[in-house]
Amino acid sequence: MIHLPLCRIFPFMKNGDRVSKHFILRRFKLSTRTHMRIILFSLFFLLISTLQIWGNPFRGGPDEPTAQVAVSGPTAEGLAIKQLDLRNRMADLLLALKEGRSSRLLLILYTLSFLYGGLHASGPGHRKTVVFSLFLSRDAKLWEPMAYGFLLAILHGGSAVLLILLYKSTAGPLLSRNLNTATLQMEGWAYTLLVLVSLILLLGSIRHAVKGHGDSRSGNRSLMAIALTGFFPCPGAIMILVFTLTQDLLPLGIITVLVMSAGMALPISLAGYLAYFGKKGVFTALKSREKIVHKTAAAMELTGYSFLLFFSFFMALPFLRAII
Repeated sequence: MIHLPLCRIFPFMKNGDRVSKHFILRRFKLSTRTHMRIILFSLFFLLISTLQIWGNPFRGGPDEPTAQVAVSGPTAEGLAIKQLDLRNRMADLLLALKEGRSSRLLLILYTLSFLYGGLHASGPGHRKTVVFSLFLSRDAKLWEPMAYGFLLAILHGGSAVLLILLYKSTAGPLLSRNLNTATLQMEGWAYTLLVLVSLILLLGSIRHAVKGHGDSRSGNRSLMAIALTGFFPCPGAIMILVFTLTQDLLPLGIITVLVMSAGMALPISLAGYLAYFGKKGVFTALKSREKIVHKTAAAMELTGYSFLLFFSFFMALPFLRAII
């Protein structure tokens, strides 16, 4: 048994089709205000989560054990072993680069980092379920699953970089327990926010299904949900950053984590494309039947948002129990 930390659609209609273009191609554009809201929300919850790891001077007591999820089975064990092997080889390369820079060693390091990121994101978690649910629930263009996959991966790795830099400048020596606690706090808040966002999306979907028209703001809400759920540190990235920090190689560690994030984006994007092409196939088969298309679209949207709400609540429940 392996213990891992709990960290864890269709522009095809042609002009002659009967279904309205507005219904099929629901575009969304983010205003400057929306961009600022996403950034401010993300930074706020990063700050809140990291502050909570420091001891309260008015509340003493023994340290509580960190919540973990047990993952067993040959597939999970095999992934964990391969990740450990890649991580060890990356550590050896980093130590070798400390002795002297080499373009060949850098190329090998970045290649292994990319592979490690893809393997790491292929395991449990990393928001693949969230991405699948969102692209099952909403219209999208062909490039969007890939873009969202990279968005989540960059936020996942980038928040780890931000957390390490925060500790480097304010906390002095790094304590692995504090970092792990901060990661769990941020993930818990992210899932709690996702519960609220998915509930809003579900209620909006029900309201618009009853009224019989679309909502141009749903894309903005979906994007914000993705941004908020991706803004917590990746444990794998933290381990790399801590190691490079102790070896005075933090700039190289940051680049390594960014390359690793690009690798993580592939499995996450794949989950989005599974929903995208699955939904596209269904509507291609039904494109001559307008009423069925509308009903199927509404059903898929309700199903996707319902599953997203259930999944986020299930993942946030241990955290909510701990703070209530």
